[in-house]
Amino acid sequence: MASPDGTPTDAAGRRLPDSVVSELLADEQRRAVLSCLAANDGAVAVEDLARAVAARERGVEESAVDPETVRNRRDDLFQQHLPKLTPTGVVAYDSLLGTVALDTTDERLLSELG
Repeated sequence: MASPDGTPTDAAGRRLPDSVVSELLADEQRRAVLSCLAANDGAVAVEDLARAVAARERGVEESAVDPETVRNRRDDLFQQHLPKLTPTGVVAYDSLLGTVALDTTDERLLSELG
């Protein structure tokens, strides 16, 4: 989300420091996660997100990504990226459904994802 002046905010409307936004966007794989989520309307199954990220990294169709790579990217999501993204309010993770959704309207962050 964004404050009225366009400053990045979390889901509760608190301002996200520039350093937090920079850190979220600094990791190439996390940028791919956010880009994939931004390209979808609504929630995405974690497995599908992992496949989309792997496909984007390799420059191939999602159907060409092998199951081991999907498993590795899924593990990366759970171990590295979701723990950084969910507390900021940028994404929402539904553990009951196993889905992730972009939960920000921050134009600055979204414009960086292109």
